[in-house]
Amino acid sequence: MYESEEFPGQFETDLCAFVDPRCHENGVRFLCAEETFDAEADVTILNDNMSEYKLNRMIKGLLESDELSKQFPLNVNMHHLNGVSFTKGCYIGQELTQRTFHTGVVRRVAMPFGLVTGAEAGTVETKNDEFDPYKIIDKDYSKQMAGELILDQNGKKLGKVLASKFNMGVALIDLTKLDGHGPSHRYTLFGGEICMW
Repeated sequence: MYESEEFPGQFETDLCAFVDPRCHENGVRFLCAEETFDAEADVTILNDNMSEYKLNRMIKGLLESDELSKQFPLNVNMHHLNGVSFTKGCYIGQELTQRTFHTGVVRRVAMPFGLVTGAEAGTVETKNDEFDPYKIIDKDYSKQMAGELILDQNGKKLGKVLASKFNMGVALIDLTKLDGHGPSHRYTLFGGEICMW
């Protein structure tokens, strides 16, 4: 920070930093002029790899830009991610969004999932405290999953994949079907088992 020449008593900076407003676990963004930020190695981990960024978004269930196209805000958890206001008036779809939120009728919701590959298949349990989605990442997995269907063990559609990176993704899941199945019900994508959290 340095004192502004244009506005005495005010301060300016060449660096702007902010925590992701959707999810504080998604890190901090720094905006600055090129070559002006010197990170302290013991405090900051720099990651400008968009592939890793997208992978982290998938694990946290955070969708962006074209992944959100044609989706109702409450279906993609925007009300949990500071993306919908229930106090601001007059925005497109505001009445329907308010009514749906207050009646509590949201039948489909975006959920993060992982396609279990390798030796872990059939052994991953998401209901216990030890589950860690980072342990099932397969960076060698390259098949595109967006647009594909997630099926229940009877071969019926449970949901559709909205976005993915490696073997992780976010899918729009039918909650009425999910709630109707027991905790031991298995779900598949491309014939492989998936786990949701």
